[in-house]
Amino acid sequence: MKCPSCDTDGLTGIYCSNCGAKLTEDGEEVINHKKELQVTKDGLESNLINHNHLQQNKDNLSRKKIFLIIGILIAVAIIIVYYNKAESNGVQKAKENKEAQYQKGVQLIQEGKWKEAGTALYFLQQENYSDSKTLYDEANYQNGIELLKEGKWEEATLKLSSLSINNYKDGKVLYKYATARDYATSRNSYNMANYTMNEIPNSYSGIMSEEILKYKNEIKGKEDAPLIEFVDCNWHRDGNYVYYNGKVKNNSAKSVSFVKVEVVYYDRENGNVLDSDYTYAVDSNPLQPGLVKSFNLMTPYTPGMKWARCRVTDYK
Repeated sequence: MKCPSCDTDGLTGIYCSNCGAKLTEDGEEVINHKKELQVTKDGLESNLINHNHLQQNKDNLSRKKIFLIIGILIAVAIIIVYYNKAESNGVQKAKENKEAQYQKGVQLIQEGKWKEAGTALYFLQQENYSDSKTLYDEANYQNGIELLKEGKWEEATLKLSSLSINNYKDGKVLYKYATARDYATSRNSYNMANYTMNEIPNSYSGIMSEEILKYKNEIKGKEDAPLIEFVDCNWHRDGNYVYYNGKVKNNSAKSVSFVKVEVVYYDRENGNVLDSDYTYAVDSNPLQPGLVKSFNLMTPYTPGMKWARCRVTDYK
């Protein structure tokens, strides 16, 4: 810088070192410029430091993410290995359980415990495990024969139904025999029993053939008894009234109530109707299967009454 008073050149600062005169304002600008440069330099250095810190933080964060991902992958791998091992153990255990159940069924068959054997083999035969289906059918077949010999007809039909469909041994004939017996005993239907037994050929020579063909002949020609049967019915005149007395018998397999009985009077057998009347032989109190109940009916006399007939017109 040059002194404006003595022209001394190369000066710095605010005053001239030669004459002491104050230097020009340019000197302050220079100083200020230097200060600004220094501030800029310091700012750049600070920014660079901050940038380095940010970059270092990013690097640290990236490393943490990588470690986290690696940890997750390791955990997933461990879970997969454990699951596969557990699944393998489960499959093996299931196979062992099935084999144990199968051997139990075989043992029960050897002991002649047919019902228990069928129960043991039920789920195995659904999965076609080994020869469990054949063993299951044989267990049901033998159990069905036992039930027939014990007279448990309905249970026998349930046990033999699938064997009838699959034509297992004499299963179809035994099923028909059990069904016919059930019709006749629990449903009082000889019509259906005969119809079913007629499907069994007279030439049948399989198991229980003698008993089955004998029963077929026994029920031949038998017809169903009415569900509600009249017993000991009679009528008479007394003065200006006629009195009809009788009993009803419940031949059905269920209780009946509100049995409405109608009596029709004729001038002769199956002749002209002269009058009719009705009553409830059984009221709201049910009549149980096989039981009998008395009833009577009083009707005004009509001249010419010679014959009477009663019938059930309704019941519940």
